[in-house]
Amino acid sequence: MVKPGTKICLAVKADGYGHGAVGIAESAIAFGADYLAVAAVSEAEDLRQNGITAPIIVLSPVLPEEMETLIELKLEAVISTEAELILIKAALKKESLKVHLKIDTGMGRIGCPTDQTLSLARMIADSSGITLGGMCTHFPVSDSSDPSDVEYTKEQIRTFSGIIESVRKDGINPGIVHAANSGGILNYPEAHFDMVRPGILAYGYLPGGEEALLSSLDPELYPKPVMSFESRLMHIKKVPAGTDISYGRRYTTAGETWIGTIPAGYADGFTRKLSNKAKILINNRLYPVAGTICMDLLMVDLGPELRVSLYDRAVLFGSEDGAMNAADLTDITETIPYELLCAISKRVPRIFD
Repeated sequence: MVKPGTKICLAVKADGYGHGAVGIAESAIAFGADYLAVAAVSEAEDLRQNGITAPIIVLSPVLPEEMETLIELKLEAVISTEAELILIKAALKKESLKVHLKIDTGMGRIGCPTDQTLSLARMIADSSGITLGGMCTHFPVSDSSDPSDVEYTKEQIRTFSGIIESVRKDGINPGIVHAANSGGILNYPEAHFDMVRPGILAYGYLPGGEEALLSSLDPELYPKPVMSFESRLMHIKKVPAGTDISYGRRYTTAGETWIGTIPAGYADGFTRKLSNKAKILINNRLYPVAGTICMDLLMVDLGPELRVSLYDRAVLFGSEDGAMNAADLTDITETIPYELLCAISKRVPRIFD
């Protein structure tokens, strides 16, 4: 998927997209990841406290009060303004720090304006104790097959490549050049440069659904969900026809049936939007969610013939054959797999195997 020698920077922000950042980081490093990326200094601090020594890039702007920690933990900051550079210079004593200069080629979020990049790169190169560790940009529509979006991304790549060339011509080493997120990895090999930054792709989902594949993808490389969100069947009871289930009486049994209760709810990250719509896998069968999902519990209609037992494993969504996955639930929730994964709360144990 990427050419040999291309570095890998795995995004483990948002608690590893809800999977558990420390465990994901350990696995990624074991499999050869060169860098990790987080959104906040606090996320990096947690990784360092758990023994992660790999290089870590902090993708979002750093607050003045976080500078001391940034430097102490030997993190690499992404900057895009002279003010950020001044802030870092003021915080440095005898230490050194690598920074990555971010260029706004069309994301419109953070990043140095293209016409100011060369001057800021010179300032960084001339700053004592600060090394230009890399230059980067970000793609907002690299996962889209819409022709206008394809051209937009290609123009971003042309602009970014031109800036990198001008920096080199000025005698400045740009460091590690990186741009490709998951969509860029799949669709724009010319944007792989020195390093790629996989996010959702590494967790087993396409960044833009099926349309992310602008060309055929080797079946062996097709992503598979990494996570299974599981619970147990903790209560079972038979109820007559006409029984109302859960808050709001939004589900009424059509006939005599068995109702199962599972200790998982919206406080665990299983959103109320899935009420009466999602299906839970138990013993290789899908059972519909019955009624409004509660904070800590949800109910399923097990049907008139009981085929399950107390304490059976229940797969809310994930990688198991027959189960719904986060992509399957996006039409119901009107969101993206990223949000469903990141919403899984801290009280849900992460088990790695």
